[in-house]
Amino acid sequence: MHHEMVFKLKTMFDPNDPLSKWIIKLSMIRNDMFYIHKSLIDYFDSDKSKSAGLMMYFFRLAAS
Repeated sequence: MHHEMVFKLKTMFDPNDPLSKWIIKLSMIRNDMFYIHKSLIDYFDSDKSKSAGLMMYFFRLAAS
């Protein structure tokens, strides 16, 4: 089941509040890691020929 919340960031998190900035940065990190994890799973589960360049791209993306 897919859950989604829709809201304007400015109304939810005050741009001048350090805690709000920290929460948004953590959310951005979580989203990036989720994308990398999903992409790597798709990469390893695919039957297509695997290129070293794509694997290196995901590795560098995860390390950043």
